Parts: sequence; C-alpha cells; structure tokens
Amino acid sequence: MQKPLITIGVLCYNAEATVGRALDCALSQEWSNKEIIVVDDASTDNSLSILEEYKEKYPQILVIKHDTNQGTSIARNTVFSNFKGDYLAFFDDDDVSAPDRIKEQFKRLNEFKDPFAFCYCNRKTITADGIEKDKVTKGIGWKSPEPFGEAVAKHWLLNLSEPQFSWGAAGFGCFMAHRDAIRKVGFCDEKMLRAQDIEYAVQASFLGCHFVSVDRPLLHQYVTDTADKNYSRGLQSHLHMAKKYKDFSKRYCMYWYSLIMAHAQAHEVCKNKWRFKLLRSLAKRVYTISAFFRAVRRADSLAPDSNNFK
Repeated sequence: MQKPLITIGVLCYNAEATVGRALDCALSQEWSNKEIIVVDDASTDNSLSILEEYKEKYPQILVIKHDTNQGTSIARNTVFSNFKGDYLAFFDDDDVSAPDRIKEQFKRLNEFKDPFAFCYCNRKTITADGIEKDKVTKGIGWKSPEPFGEAVAKHWLLNLSEPQFSWGAAGFGCFMAHRDAIRKVGFCDEKMLRAQDIEYAVQASFLGCHFVSVDRPLLHQYVTDTADKNYSRGLQSHLHMAKKYKDFSKRYCMYWYSLIMAHAQAHEVCKNKWRFKLLRSLAKRVYTISAFFRAVRRADSLAPDSNNFK
C-alpha cells in the first residue's frame, strides 16, 4: 500500500542563512510520499531567491509568496488553506529535524487510540552562541496518560496542572496532526502575533483534543532573535489570549492572575529579567489568593441545603 501523503509546512521570513538547511531536512525525511509548502512572508533578504532555486530543483516544493509581511499566524493559515496531505507537519525555518521525525510522529499518531490528537516530540536546544544544552526538553504527552481536553487549557492558561498527566512543551516547530484534526480546530487566531502554538493548543483542548509526543529528541531547536520577539507584540498576544478566555479563567478565580502573567511573559521573551521576576512574584501571590477563593467556592457548593432540615 502507498504511504499517505504528508505535507511539511515551512514559514520563512528573512531566513537566508538557515532556510536552505530547513528545506534539506524536509527533503531528507525518510518518507517518500510528501509535499513541501513554503510560505515566504515578504522577506526583504535573499530568502525568496533561495526558495526559488529549491523549487526549480525539487518538484515536490511549492513556494507561496506574500506581497506584504502579514505575520506568523496568517502565514500558517496560508499553509492550512493549501496543504493536500493526509497529515501536516511544520518545520521552522531555523531548526533541524531528524530524518525519521515525520515517520516516528506518524507511527505515534497511528498507535494512539484517539484520532483527534496533536503530536509533538522531545527536542534539544541550541543557544544563540551555538552551544547545545545537555537537557532534553520533553514534549507534552511523552508518556501515558497523555493530557486531553480542558485539562490542557487549565495547564497553559492558568498553571493548574493535573499531576496524573505527562506535561511538557508544545510548539508548531515540532507539530504534526491528521488533516481531520486540523479541520476540526480550524485556523490560527490572526490576532496572535506570538505564542500561536499555545493558543492553537488551547482551541483544540476545548474540543477534546489529545496531546501526545514521541519520546525522542527528534528536533534541534535553535534560539534566534527575530522581529516578533519584542515586548509590544508579546504583550498584545498574551493579553489577547487572557481576555479571549476570560470566562474560563474566571471559573477558577484566575483572571487577574492571567493578566499579570501576560505582562510577565512579554518581559520574559525580551529578557527583561528583573521585570519578569517582579511580575511573576506578584502573580504567585495572586495565585495563592485565587486558590483560597476556589476553596471557599467549593465549600459553598458542598454545603447542605438548609431546606433539607426543615
């Protein structure tokens, strides 16, 4: 039987130094039936010329060019609108994936009992100085029981993690899913200029999605400074996510916590360490107060109805 078609999506913006490496990783995957879609988000360097050279040499590559820079969410939605594969995986334009990455993720998804699942993998990190960190970052759902449903939203939005699940990192750079799972969730929120991967996972969690990972470091993630890693973009995105899920966080008395952490996370991305530490300290205090109010609420809900004793 012919293997199913797997689409590899690559987003490119001013990545002339690394996008060729990313395409080589995609082309060298141990999976013959594949297509590669590259969205160039109006690069101003030599990226597009490199992409056109690859396109001429390899017919399985499709290059889509944006006339104006529209941001990562819209570029990712361009891939969502054009991919033809039974599965879709994303490769970042500056990372390196192992040759068997999509083969192993395909295997993990097909061995999992629920078809509505997102698959990730463990990864190693290469610092901006080119140093490989010893620690392996585990992917979410790296072992059973794998997280699913609103427990994932609680984990990402409110830092309320149910201990029975295997928590870890998620990111579009190591993402793979069946097209039916992607169609069920839909497009990325175009207002998210940063942290689109987390917001998309939250969207999926409210629909009951499972989150699984291959328990192997199939990705080397390179830490690079890009134009979207600035305070205003980070703050706008995290505040938008906090307000979008306001009703959910209020159920757990955690809305103020989410607003404070939005500011903290924006500073963390920009490496404003003392501001991040100050806001995180404040958030921890609010977190403790929220836990008290949740306990009071639970006690009230469990209190016997006085009418039963009349």
